[in-house]
Amino acid sequence: AQVDLAALMRGAGIDLQPAGKNLKACCPWHDDKTPSLVLNPAKGLYNCFGCQAKRDVLDFLQRQESLSFSQAVARLRELAGAAPAPQ
Repeated sequence: AQVDLAALMRGAGIDLQPAGKNLKACCPWHDDKTPSLVLNPAKGLYNCFGCQAKRDVLDFLQRQESLSFSQAVARLRELAGAAPAPQ
């Protein structure tokens, strides 16, 4: 909840455009000519109607940075400014 998914997506080079209370973009995971990815910033969830990619900031990190679940959790903690989890 401490990491803004929209800011993270913009930082990854995804051009988010307003669409009512949501944001839309061309999906980075498939050849997308028109925006099919919708982000609900209030809920921190995204959904692509083209390739069915969907979920939250953790799933975005896994997909975008090719991370395992535990690596994505560690990266999320880093982005949130939290101390690393004990090993």
